[in-house]
Amino acid sequence: MLYETSKLDELPEPKRFQVTPLIKAPLDIVLSKELYDTLNQDDLYTELTQLKWAHTSQRPPQKFMEQIPKEYQQYFKPDGSAQYSIENAHTSLALARAGLAGTIAPRALVKEDISNGTLVRIDLAFELNLNIGAYRLRSRGINTTVQKVITALQETDINEL
Repeated sequence: MLYETSKLDELPEPKRFQVTPLIKAPLDIVLSKELYDTLNQDDLYTELTQLKWAHTSQRPPQKFMEQIPKEYQQYFKPDGSAQYSIENAHTSLALARAGLAGTIAPRALVKEDISNGTLVRIDLAFELNLNIGAYRLRSRGINTTVQKVITALQETDINEL
C-alpha cells in the first residue's frame, strides 16, 4: 500500500507494518491571485493566519509542524484547524481558485495553475513536504519485482510527473 508515511500510527497495530520511504513530494501554500493581492506583504505570515483554509485533513498545520522552523511556528493557529475539511485535494483547490480559502497542495497539482496565474504560491522561508511510503506487513517479504518498483519510485523526480 502506498500512503503518507505520517499515517502509520493510524493503522491498527502499527508495529506490524514496515514503511519504506519512496517519494518526498513538495507542497505549496496557494491562494487565488485576487486573495493574495489583498494581503499585507510586510506581515504575510500573520495575514495568512487570518484566512479561511481548506484541507483534506482536519489539522494540516499540526501535521507539518515538525517541518516548520520554530521561529515560524508562532504564525500557525494553536488549534491548527481548517474551516473547510474536504474529501479530496481537487475540491480544496477549487475553493482556493474561487478565492474562498487558501490550501496546501502537492506542487505537481498546482504547477499549471501557478504558471497561468490562477493561483499564487506563497514563498516560504522553509519547505513543506508530503512523504509517501510503501507500507507492508513485516511478516511478508519483498519479492524482486516489488523491490524493482520501489527502487524506480525512489529514483523518480516527483517534479517531473
